Amino acid sequence: IPISLFKERVFSASMVASLTITTSFITTTVFLPLFIQGAKGATATQSAYPLMTMAIGVALGANVSGQLLSRSNRPREGGVFGMAIAAATLWYVGGMGTATSMLNISIATAFLGLGLSFGWTSFTAPVQNAMPNNVLGVVTSSLQFARMFGMAAAAAGLGAIMAAQLSANLGGHLTGPATAFENAELLISEDELEEVRLEFIAHADLDEAAYLETLAIARTGLADALSVVFKIAAIASGIGIPMSIIAFHKYRIWREEEESTIVRPAAGVADSLAP
Repeated sequence: IPISLFKERVFSASMVASLTITTSFITTTVFLPLFIQGAKGATATQSAYPLMTMAIGVALGANVSGQLLSRSNRPREGGVFGMAIAAATLWYVGGMGTATSMLNISIATAFLGLGLSFGWTSFTAPVQNAMPNNVLGVVTSSLQFARMFGMAAAAAGLGAIMAAQLSANLGGHLTGPATAFENAELLISEDELEEVRLEFIAHADLDEAAYLETLAIARTGLADALSVVFKIAAIASGIGIPMSIIAFHKYRIWREEEESTIVRPAAGVADSLAP
């Protein structure tokens, strides 16, 4: 990547925004199913419902944002709107508890998909239009790299934060067979949960009631750990708001000036050029 490209505010700010967009996306697709299965105790099929509504939101938002952008040349407003919706939705998701209904979660992810699609649209074609043609390929591939890197970094970083937070939440409460609940993957595996339940029953000082009580503590601890993850992702999405303003500070004025310089043939000349 030519270092000189980072002198262009539209490019540098869009690279940062691309990181925040994919952070929001990967947080939802990776950690929300874990919340639904591990913290709420729902099935894998049920955990897919919010992802389905998010896909609907993305499809709807992509069509709407594309039409608005092509007619108004306002990527700044679209980016601010999209990232604000994503940030607010993720913050709401971060405040959910194990009693939150699947309907509320699904509605929230639909809005999240809507916001993300506005962000993706605003930081794609407008960025390409603002850059010289001789670096168009570099710009496009760099934006794609930023998005892929954002997914990988967010999954690894937020996963580590979740694991550390879960261990901190449960470390002082679990002993003996109950320490197995410090592994979040245990809470989404019915077979492993059954093995732990049998260990509780076989233990001299434990029983079925103790297993159920410990399971409830573990689910609450996981919900609290994931709350931290979602709120960090919300803050990351919020960073995309000033990036939208910085990147497209004078974009609409520039596009109008560019279009005004295009020499358009008169009607008669245009007719003579028609095949």
